[in-house]
Parts: sequence; C-alpha cells; structure tokens
Amino acid sequence: ELNAVEEMAKIQADYAALQNDFKKRCEEILNKERKVLQLDTELANVTQSLAHKTKEVIGHEKEILHLSSDLNTTRDHFRAADEELKNRKEELELQKRLLFEAKEELSLQARKIKRDSEILQQRECDLQTATEELAIATAENARRGTR
Repeated sequence: ELNAVEEMAKIQADYAALQNDFKKRCEEILNKERKVLQLDTELANVTQSLAHKTKEVIGHEKEILHLSSDLNTTRDHFRAADEELKNRKEELELQKRLLFEAKEELSLQARKIKRDSEILQQRECDLQTATEELAIATAENARRGTR
C-alpha cells in the first residue's frame, strides 16, 4: 500500500510538472503568436507605404513629362524614391522570411504541444489506474483487517 501511495504521488508530481510545462509552452506560443500578429501588422503597414510610394513615383513620372525645365531634378528625385522602394522591398522580403520562420516555429511548437498533450493524457490514465489499484488494495486491506 505504501508503495502504491508513493507511486501515485510520483505520478501526481509528474502530472503537475507536465501541466506547468504545458502552460509555459502555451504562454510561449501565445507570445510568439502576438509577435507574428505584430509582424503581420508591420508588414501590412510597409505594404501600404510601398503602395503609397509607388503612386508617388507614378506621379513623379507624369510630372517629368510635363516639366521639361525640372527634368534633371525630377529624375534625381525618382531615383531616390526608387532606391527607397528597393530598400523597403528588401525589408519587406526580410520581414516575410522572418514571418515564415516564426510560423514554422509555431507549427513546431504546436506539434510539440500535441505530443505533450498525448503524454499528459496517458499520464492521466496511468494516474486513474493507480488510483483504482490503490482503492482496491485499500479495500482488501480493510477487509482483511476486519476478519
């Protein structure tokens, strides 16, 4: 009986440790999901800015056609805006890669949590079995003690 109680206490301690680990992993995933959402928002802002800059460039191209006296100045401005667009595009591509990597990490974490959840369910079954065995052993001991 003492061995069964010790085994049950060990299983309960393992169960509690798994629950704490599960909660920590869930918090980590939530934090990573928040970061992904933040990066997604930043990506949307950069995309909107990129569209705005593209419209500006188109406007500058029309201005070049109409303002021959400012041709060189306008071309320089266009080149600067184009370079800025290229830089922003590179930043956007980097953010896309980071977002993809974060999503992959989340997927990995989700699989890990699923595996841990299955282990936790098995531990719960083991705990239930140990509890039932302890109850049977306690009942048998009580029955033997009353004879």
